[in-house]
Amino acid sequence: MYICTSCSLFVVRNVRKRVRGPTRMPKVWAQEKGDRIPILVNEHGQPINDKSSQLTHFMGTLSRSGKYCPIYKPWNKVKAAKKEALLALLKTKFDIPEAAKGWILQSFGRKVKNWRARVKELYHDPSLSLKEQISSRPKQVQKKQWKKLVKYWNKEKSKV
Repeated sequence: MYICTSCSLFVVRNVRKRVRGPTRMPKVWAQEKGDRIPILVNEHGQPINDKSSQLTHFMGTLSRSGKYCPIYKPWNKVKAAKKEALLALLKTKFDIPEAAKGWILQSFGRKVKNWRARVKELYHDPSLSLKEQISSRPKQVQKKQWKKLVKYWNKEKSKV
């Protein structure tokens, strides 16, 4: 923004800021079968070594993927089998001690909740009709899940 000294106008340049985009972790996805990244944990099951950021970033990619974590369900309503499948997938990429299981599941819950809140903040407009809301789906969210999520957000119970 700059101010024109010879007139009383404010001129704002409408330039879109370049951002890096979401983390995708292609190196972790492309790992050879059986080649797992070692993770060390403390007494609380929290990852503590230098590879722990790779684990948490990879978990973020899974939590934003409707294929692995449904966005329309609260984490405590996700079936145990789905959570175990997530853990099994993580264990194909990372050498994770059993003591980390609780921390990992809790972290997934936070990540899914934060992703849902971000999607709602950026894409949900309650002033639009239900049909318009459903048609304004972000490309990162699966159609079926977006429809369920919009219907949930429009229930009186969720508006409180």
